[in-house]
Amino acid sequence: MVLSAARPPSRRCVIGYATVAGALAGALVLHAAAMLLLGRPPGPRGGLEAAVLRRHVANPSRVLVAAIAVMATLPALELEPLAESRARHAAVLVMIAAIGWLVVGILCAASEILTDRIGAGADAG
Repeated sequence: MVLSAARPPSRRCVIGYATVAGALAGALVLHAAAMLLLGRPPGPRGGLEAAVLRRHVANPSRVLVAAIAVMATLPALELEPLAESRARHAAVLVMIAAIGWLVVGILCAASEILTDRIGAGADAG
């Protein structure tokens, strides 16, 4: 169902948008909880690696979780087939970009952690 200026949105359409918004909010809350758990695990280095990883993957994983939530609840909107196809395609493109960004973030975090360890090892020896 495509919204037009001629008629107000139906109750089913509003419920569909509320479902998408609720799923998006729930996914972002779960993401925030996961990032808190990743925050400072016990370890000999005081969670330095976890903090670096969290800093590099927080934003791309947030975008990925949001895109997954929107894509999962897209049928609740009851859009016309062409509009739903385009929305699904846009969500897939966002997911692909977020996965690429996430991989780059993981590689940057690994590089930073290894550089820090090599630097600390050279200072000790």
